[in-house]
Amino acid sequence: MPEPLDDLFNVPAERRKRAFALAKQSNLGDFARYFTPAQQRSLTGPLRAQGLSDTTKRVLENGVKAVEKINAQGLDAPLSRDEAIGYESVVLLVDRPALLVQKDQCAPAPKPWTQPLSDGSSAISARLPKVGRIEISVGDTVREIATGFVVGDGLIMTNRHVVEIIAFPEDPSPGNQTDDTPVPWRIRQNLRPQMNFKAEHQVSDNSRIFAFTNDPIYTHPRFDLGLARIAKQSSAGIPVPAPFLLAGSAPDMAQMKDLYVVGYPAADNENLIPKIVLDDIFGGIFEVKRLSPGELAGSLDDRGLFVHDCSTLGGNSGSCVIDLNTEQVVGLHFKGRYFKANYAIWLWKLKDFLMAQGVQFD
Repeated sequence: MPEPLDDLFNVPAERRKRAFALAKQSNLGDFARYFTPAQQRSLTGPLRAQGLSDTTKRVLENGVKAVEKINAQGLDAPLSRDEAIGYESVVLLVDRPALLVQKDQCAPAPKPWTQPLSDGSSAISARLPKVGRIEISVGDTVREIATGFVVGDGLIMTNRHVVEIIAFPEDPSPGNQTDDTPVPWRIRQNLRPQMNFKAEHQVSDNSRIFAFTNDPIYTHPRFDLGLARIAKQSSAGIPVPAPFLLAGSAPDMAQMKDLYVVGYPAADNENLIPKIVLDDIFGGIFEVKRLSPGELAGSLDDRGLFVHDCSTLGGNSGSCVIDLNTEQVVGLHFKGRYFKANYAIWLWKLKDFLMAQGVQFD
Protein backbone atom coordinates (compact mmCIF):
# COMPACT_ATOMS: atom_id res chain seq x y z
CA MET A 1 0.00 0.00 0.00
CA PRO A 2 1.36 3.46 -0.81
CA GLU A 3 1.90 6.04 1.90
CA PRO A 4 -1.12 7.41 3.79
CA LEU A 5 -3.19 9.88 1.81
CA ASP A 6 -3.60 12.55 4.48
CA ASP A 7 -1.17 14.87 2.73
CA LEU A 8 -2.68 14.59 -0.74
CA PHE A 9 -4.26 17.61 -2.37
CA ASN A 10 -7.98 18.29 -2.38
CA VAL A 11 -9.96 18.20 -5.60
CA PRO A 12 -9.78 21.77 -6.98
CA ALA A 13 -13.11 23.58 -7.10
CA GLU A 14 -12.29 24.75 -10.64
CA ARG A 15 -13.55 21.45 -12.03
CA ARG A 16 -16.97 21.99 -10.48
CA LYS A 17 -17.82 25.24 -12.23
CA ARG A 18 -20.44 23.43 -14.29
CA ALA A 19 -22.28 22.47 -11.12
CA PHE A 20 -22.27 26.08 -9.95
CA ALA A 21 -23.58 27.25 -13.31
CA LEU A 22 -26.39 24.69 -13.27
CA ALA A 23 -27.26 25.47 -9.69
CA LYS A 24 -27.60 29.19 -10.49
CA GLN A 25 -30.14 28.38 -13.18
CA SER A 26 -32.37 26.30 -10.90
CA ASN A 27 -34.58 26.76 -7.90
CA LEU A 28 -32.90 24.36 -5.53
CA GLY A 29 -35.47 25.12 -2.84
CA ASP A 30 -37.78 22.86 -4.83
CA PHE A 31 -35.27 20.76 -6.71
CA ALA A 32 -37.84 18.20 -7.87
CA ARG A 33 -39.10 20.71 -10.47
CA TYR A 34 -35.67 21.21 -11.99
CA PHE A 35 -35.37 17.80 -13.63
CA THR A 36 -37.74 16.35 -16.20
CA PRO A 37 -39.42 13.18 -14.90
CA ALA A 38 -37.14 10.94 -16.98
CA GLN A 39 -34.03 12.69 -15.68
CA GLN A 40 -35.21 12.54 -12.09
CA ARG A 41 -35.94 8.83 -12.36
CA SER A 42 -32.43 8.31 -13.66
CA LEU A 43 -31.08 9.92 -10.51
CA THR A 44 -33.47 8.86 -7.78
CA GLY A 45 -35.58 6.00 -9.05
CA PRO A 46 -39.39 6.29 -9.17
CA LEU A 47 -40.79 9.73 -8.44
CA ARG A 48 -42.13 10.23 -4.94
CA ALA A 49 -45.61 11.69 -4.66
CA GLN A 50 -44.54 14.06 -1.91
CA GLY A 51 -41.42 15.26 -3.75
CA LEU A 52 -38.24 15.92 -1.84
CA SER A 53 -38.18 16.10 1.94
CA ASP A 54 -38.04 19.42 3.77
CA THR A 55 -34.63 18.41 5.10
CA THR A 56 -33.36 17.90 1.57
CA LYS A 57 -34.74 21.25 0.48
CA ARG A 58 -32.91 22.98 3.34
CA VAL A 59 -29.68 21.25 2.38
CA LEU A 60 -30.07 22.32 -1.23
CA GLU A 61 -30.89 25.88 -0.16
CA ASN A 62 -27.58 25.88 1.70
CA GLY A 63 -26.04 24.73 -1.55
CA VAL A 64 -27.43 27.82 -3.25
CA LYS A 65 -25.86 29.97 -0.52
CA ALA A 66 -22.53 28.25 -1.15
CA VAL A 67 -22.83 28.90 -4.88
CA GLU A 68 -23.59 32.57 -4.27
CA LYS A 69 -20.66 32.91 -1.86
CA ILE A 70 -18.25 31.28 -4.33
CA ASN A 71 -19.50 33.51 -7.15
CA ALA A 72 -18.95 36.57 -4.96
CA GLN A 73 -15.67 35.61 -3.27
CA GLY A 74 -14.06 33.15 -5.66
CA LEU A 75 -13.56 29.41 -5.78
CA ASP A 76 -11.57 29.38 -2.54
CA ALA A 77 -14.31 31.05 -0.52
CA PRO A 78 -14.61 29.53 2.97
CA LEU A 79 -17.83 27.58 3.48
CA SER A 80 -19.63 26.68 6.68
CA ARG A 81 -20.29 23.00 7.36
CA ASP A 82 -23.93 23.36 6.26
CA GLU A 83 -22.91 25.24 3.12
CA ALA A 84 -20.29 22.61 2.30
CA ILE A 85 -22.79 19.79 2.71
CA GLY A 86 -25.27 21.66 0.53
CA TYR A 87 -22.60 22.33 -2.08
CA GLU A 88 -21.59 18.66 -2.18
CA SER A 89 -25.24 17.67 -2.55
CA VAL A 90 -25.61 20.02 -5.52
CA VAL A 91 -22.52 18.51 -7.12
CA LEU A 92 -23.83 14.99 -6.53
CA LEU A 93 -27.29 15.68 -7.91
CA VAL A 94 -26.38 17.96 -10.80
CA ASP A 95 -22.86 17.32 -11.98
CA ARG A 96 -21.84 13.92 -10.59
CA PRO A 97 -24.94 11.70 -10.69
CA ALA A 98 -24.98 8.00 -9.81
CA LEU A 99 -27.10 6.54 -12.62
CA LEU A 100 -29.06 3.34 -12.18
CA VAL A 101 -28.22 0.38 -14.42
CA GLN A 102 -31.08 -1.89 -15.46
CA LYS A 103 -30.92 -4.78 -17.92
CA ASP A 104 -27.33 -3.82 -18.72
CA GLN A 105 -28.41 -0.35 -19.82
CA CYS A 106 -27.48 2.92 -18.15
CA ALA A 107 -30.31 5.31 -17.30
CA PRO A 108 -30.48 8.57 -19.27
CA ALA A 109 -28.12 11.15 -17.86
CA PRO A 110 -28.84 14.82 -17.12
CA LYS A 111 -26.72 17.57 -18.63
CA PRO A 112 -23.75 17.88 -18.99
CA TRP A 113 -23.46 14.09 -19.33
CA THR A 114 -26.38 13.49 -21.70
CA GLN A 115 -24.42 13.59 -24.95
CA PRO A 116 -21.13 11.96 -23.83
CA LEU A 117 -22.88 8.97 -22.27
CA SER A 118 -25.33 8.69 -25.16
CA ASP A 119 -22.47 8.68 -27.68
CA GLY A 120 -20.73 5.91 -25.76
CA SER A 121 -23.87 3.90 -24.90
CA SER A 122 -23.03 0.84 -27.02
CA ALA A 123 -19.54 0.48 -25.56
CA ILE A 124 -20.84 1.14 -22.05
CA SER A 125 -23.56 -1.51 -22.36
CA ALA A 126 -20.96 -4.04 -23.49
CA ARG A 127 -18.88 -3.38 -20.38
CA LEU A 128 -21.55 -3.20 -17.69
CA PRO A 129 -22.06 -7.02 -17.51
CA LYS A 130 -18.38 -7.47 -16.62
CA VAL A 131 -18.81 -5.70 -13.25
CA GLY A 132 -20.34 -7.59 -10.34
CA ARG A 133 -21.28 -7.35 -6.69
CA ILE A 134 -19.18 -9.38 -4.27
CA GLU A 135 -21.47 -11.02 -1.73
CA ILE A 136 -21.33 -13.41 1.19
CA SER A 137 -24.02 -16.07 1.29
CA VAL A 138 -24.80 -17.17 4.85
CA GLY A 139 -27.74 -19.51 5.19
CA ASP A 140 -30.68 -17.92 3.42
CA THR A 141 -29.27 -14.39 3.59
CA VAL A 142 -26.93 -12.57 1.25
CA ARG A 143 -24.75 -9.68 2.39
CA GLU A 144 -23.21 -7.21 -0.02
CA ILE A 145 -19.48 -6.69 0.48
CA ALA A 146 -18.14 -4.60 -2.39
CA THR A 147 -17.52 -4.50 -6.13
CA GLY A 148 -15.27 -6.46 -8.49
CA PHE A 149 -14.75 -6.86 -12.22
CA VAL A 150 -13.46 -9.54 -14.60
CA VAL A 151 -9.83 -9.12 -15.67
CA GLY A 152 -8.90 -12.63 -16.83
CA ASP A 153 -10.29 -16.10 -17.47
CA GLY A 154 -12.48 -16.51 -14.38
CA LEU A 155 -10.31 -13.93 -12.61
CA ILE A 156 -11.77 -10.90 -10.83
CA MET A 157 -10.11 -7.81 -9.39
CA THR A 158 -11.15 -6.00 -6.23
CA ASN A 159 -9.43 -4.33 -3.26
CA ARG A 160 -7.23 -5.98 -0.67
CA HIS A 161 -9.37 -4.53 2.12
CA VAL A 162 -12.28 -6.42 0.53
CA VAL A 163 -10.27 -9.64 0.49
CA GLU A 164 -9.58 -9.19 4.20
CA ILE A 165 -13.31 -9.56 4.90
CA ILE A 166 -13.64 -12.97 3.28
CA ALA A 167 -10.17 -14.51 3.62
CA PHE A 168 -7.10 -14.83 5.80
CA PRO A 169 -3.40 -14.77 4.76
CA GLU A 170 -1.78 -18.18 4.35
CA ASP A 171 1.31 -16.89 6.16
CA PRO A 172 0.51 -14.27 8.82
CA SER A 173 4.24 -13.47 9.05
CA PRO A 174 5.36 -13.36 5.41
CA GLY A 175 8.80 -11.99 6.23
CA ASN A 176 10.73 -10.16 3.54
CA GLN A 177 8.70 -9.51 0.43
CA THR A 178 9.58 -7.69 -2.73
CA ASP A 179 7.23 -5.36 -4.54
CA ASP A 180 6.33 -8.10 -7.01
CA THR A 181 5.67 -10.95 -4.59
CA PRO A 182 1.93 -11.75 -4.46
CA VAL A 183 0.46 -12.51 -1.03
CA PRO A 184 -1.76 -15.65 -0.93
CA TRP A 185 -5.00 -15.77 1.08
CA ARG A 186 -7.54 -18.51 1.81
CA ILE A 187 -11.31 -18.11 2.10
CA ARG A 188 -12.55 -18.26 5.69
CA GLN A 189 -14.45 -21.33 6.79
CA ASN A 190 -18.25 -21.19 6.72
CA LEU A 191 -18.21 -18.27 4.27
CA ARG A 192 -19.54 -18.69 0.76
CA PRO A 193 -18.43 -15.65 -1.24
CA GLN A 194 -19.96 -15.19 -4.64
CA MET A 195 -20.00 -12.75 -7.53
CA ASN A 196 -23.36 -11.44 -8.71
CA PHE A 197 -23.06 -9.79 -12.12
CA LYS A 198 -26.67 -8.63 -12.13
CA ALA A 199 -27.86 -7.18 -8.80
CA GLU A 200 -29.73 -4.40 -10.57
CA HIS A 201 -32.65 -2.34 -9.32
CA GLN A 202 -36.01 -4.05 -9.95
CA VAL A 203 -34.35 -6.78 -12.02
CA SER A 204 -34.81 -10.29 -10.62
CA ASP A 205 -32.15 -12.52 -12.19
CA ASN A 206 -30.09 -15.04 -10.22
CA SER A 207 -28.65 -16.73 -13.31
CA ARG A 208 -25.42 -14.71 -13.24
CA ILE A 209 -24.16 -15.58 -9.76
CA PHE A 210 -20.74 -17.26 -9.69
CA ALA A 211 -19.21 -18.95 -6.65
CA PHE A 212 -15.64 -18.22 -5.62
CA THR A 213 -13.34 -21.20 -6.16
CA ASN A 214 -11.06 -22.63 -3.47
CA ASP A 215 -7.99 -21.31 -5.27
CA PRO A 216 -5.81 -18.90 -3.31
CA ILE A 217 -6.71 -15.23 -3.52
CA TYR A 218 -3.66 -13.07 -4.22
CA THR A 219 -3.10 -9.49 -3.14
CA HIS A 220 -0.43 -6.98 -4.04
CA PRO A 221 2.13 -6.53 -1.24
CA ARG A 222 1.81 -2.72 -1.28
CA PHE A 223 -1.26 -1.61 -3.21
CA ASP A 224 -4.89 -2.09 -2.17
CA LEU A 225 -5.51 -4.69 -4.87
CA GLY A 226 -6.66 -8.31 -4.84
CA LEU A 227 -7.29 -11.03 -7.43
CA ALA A 228 -9.69 -13.94 -6.89
CA ARG A 229 -11.00 -16.76 -9.05
CA ILE A 230 -14.64 -17.61 -9.61
CA ALA A 231 -16.36 -20.56 -11.26
CA LYS A 232 -16.27 -20.63 -15.05
CA GLN A 233 -20.04 -21.16 -15.09
CA SER A 234 -22.93 -20.01 -12.95
CA SER A 235 -25.32 -22.50 -11.36
CA ALA A 236 -27.60 -21.76 -14.34
CA GLY A 237 -24.86 -22.81 -16.77
CA ILE A 238 -24.06 -19.31 -18.00
CA PRO A 239 -20.36 -18.75 -18.78
CA VAL A 240 -18.38 -16.17 -16.84
CA PRO A 241 -18.25 -12.79 -18.63
CA ALA A 242 -15.32 -12.13 -20.92
CA PRO A 243 -12.62 -10.05 -19.22
CA PHE A 244 -11.90 -6.39 -19.60
CA LEU A 245 -8.71 -5.61 -21.48
CA LEU A 246 -6.88 -3.13 -19.27
CA ALA A 247 -4.99 -0.13 -20.59
CA GLY A 248 -1.39 -1.30 -20.77
CA SER A 249 0.41 2.01 -21.12
CA ALA A 250 0.39 5.48 -19.65
CA PRO A 251 -2.57 7.56 -20.86
CA ASP A 252 -2.28 10.78 -22.78
CA MET A 253 -3.02 13.14 -19.91
CA ALA A 254 -3.83 15.94 -22.36
CA GLN A 255 -6.65 13.85 -23.85
CA MET A 256 -7.87 11.99 -20.79
CA LYS A 257 -10.58 13.90 -18.93
CA ASP A 258 -13.97 12.22 -18.55
CA LEU A 259 -14.18 8.97 -16.61
CA TYR A 260 -16.84 6.74 -15.19
CA VAL A 261 -16.99 4.26 -12.33
CA VAL A 262 -19.26 1.20 -12.27
CA GLY A 263 -20.08 -0.29 -8.90
CA TYR A 264 -22.56 -0.91 -6.10
CA PRO A 265 -22.75 2.13 -3.79
CA ALA A 266 -24.12 1.42 -0.31
CA ALA A 267 -25.74 3.86 2.12
CA ASP A 268 -22.53 5.11 3.68
CA ASN A 269 -21.61 8.79 3.72
CA GLU A 270 -19.52 9.08 6.89
CA ASN A 271 -22.66 10.45 8.62
CA LEU A 272 -22.13 13.88 7.03
CA ILE A 273 -25.26 14.15 4.91
CA PRO A 274 -28.48 13.41 6.84
CA LYS A 275 -29.82 9.97 5.96
CA ILE A 276 -33.09 11.38 4.68
CA VAL A 277 -31.17 13.58 2.24
CA LEU A 278 -29.06 10.67 1.07
CA ASP A 279 -32.25 8.67 0.57
CA ASP A 280 -33.71 11.51 -1.53
CA ILE A 281 -30.57 11.78 -3.65
CA PHE A 282 -30.40 8.03 -4.28
CA GLY A 283 -34.13 7.38 -4.03
CA GLY A 284 -33.48 5.04 -1.11
CA ILE A 285 -31.95 2.64 -3.63
CA PHE A 286 -28.58 1.23 -2.59
CA GLU A 287 -26.40 -1.84 -3.22
CA VAL A 288 -27.42 -2.08 -6.87
CA LYS A 289 -25.38 -1.42 -9.99
CA ARG A 290 -24.81 2.23 -10.88
CA LEU A 291 -22.64 4.18 -13.29
CA SER A 292 -21.08 7.37 -11.96
CA PRO A 293 -19.45 9.80 -14.42
CA GLY A 294 -16.81 12.30 -13.41
CA GLU A 295 -13.42 13.71 -14.27
CA LEU A 296 -9.75 13.02 -13.75
CA ALA A 297 -8.47 15.37 -11.07
CA GLY A 298 -4.74 14.66 -11.17
CA SER A 299 -2.05 12.03 -11.25
CA LEU A 300 0.22 11.07 -8.34
CA ASP A 301 2.80 9.28 -10.45
CA ASP A 302 5.31 8.76 -7.65
CA ARG A 303 2.66 6.80 -5.72
CA GLY A 304 1.11 4.99 -8.66
CA LEU A 305 -2.26 6.66 -8.02
CA PHE A 306 -4.65 9.13 -9.59
CA VAL A 307 -7.51 11.23 -8.28
CA HIS A 308 -11.04 11.37 -9.68
CA ASP A 309 -14.34 12.92 -8.63
CA CYS A 310 -16.92 10.33 -9.70
CA SER A 311 -19.60 9.93 -7.02
CA THR A 312 -18.86 6.90 -4.86
CA LEU A 313 -20.12 5.56 -1.54
CA GLY A 314 -19.29 2.54 0.58
CA GLY A 315 -19.74 -0.52 -1.63
CA ASN A 316 -17.85 1.07 -4.52
CA SER A 317 -14.61 -0.44 -3.22
CA GLY A 318 -13.19 -2.52 -6.04
CA SER A 319 -14.91 -0.58 -8.82
CA CYS A 320 -13.27 -0.19 -12.21
CA VAL A 321 -12.46 3.29 -13.45
CA ILE A 322 -12.97 3.61 -17.21
CA ASP A 323 -11.77 6.31 -19.60
CA LEU A 324 -14.93 7.47 -21.41
CA ASN A 325 -12.93 8.43 -24.51
CA THR A 326 -10.96 5.20 -25.02
CA GLU A 327 -13.37 2.87 -23.12
CA GLN A 328 -10.34 1.25 -21.45
CA VAL A 329 -10.13 0.35 -17.78
CA VAL A 330 -7.39 2.59 -16.44
CA GLY A 331 -7.74 2.21 -12.70
CA LEU A 332 -9.01 0.44 -9.60
CA HIS A 333 -10.99 2.63 -7.19
CA PHE A 334 -10.03 1.99 -3.58
CA LYS A 335 -10.79 4.99 -1.40
CA GLY A 336 -12.95 8.07 -1.18
CA ARG A 337 -12.67 11.15 0.99
CA TYR A 338 -15.93 13.04 1.39
CA PHE A 339 -15.50 16.76 0.59
CA LYS A 340 -12.12 15.91 -0.97
CA ALA A 341 -11.59 13.30 -3.66
CA ASN A 342 -11.56 9.66 -4.68
CA TYR A 343 -8.39 7.68 -5.23
CA ALA A 344 -7.59 4.93 -7.70
CA ILE A 345 -4.58 2.82 -8.69
CA TRP A 346 -3.01 3.23 -12.13
CA LEU A 347 -3.19 -0.37 -13.37
CA TRP A 348 -0.74 0.10 -16.21
CA LYS A 349 1.98 0.72 -13.63
CA LEU A 350 1.40 -2.81 -12.27
CA LYS A 351 1.30 -4.48 -15.68
CA ASP A 352 4.12 -6.99 -15.11
CA PHE A 353 2.76 -8.05 -11.72
CA LEU A 354 -0.79 -8.39 -13.01
CA MET A 355 0.05 -10.22 -16.22
CA ALA A 356 1.95 -12.80 -14.18
CA GLN A 357 -1.33 -13.49 -12.35
CA GLY A 358 -3.36 -13.87 -15.55
CA VAL A 359 -4.74 -10.34 -15.96
CA GLN A 360 -5.30 -9.37 -19.59
CA PHE A 361 -4.13 -6.09 -21.10
CA ASP A 362 -4.72 -4.54 -24.51
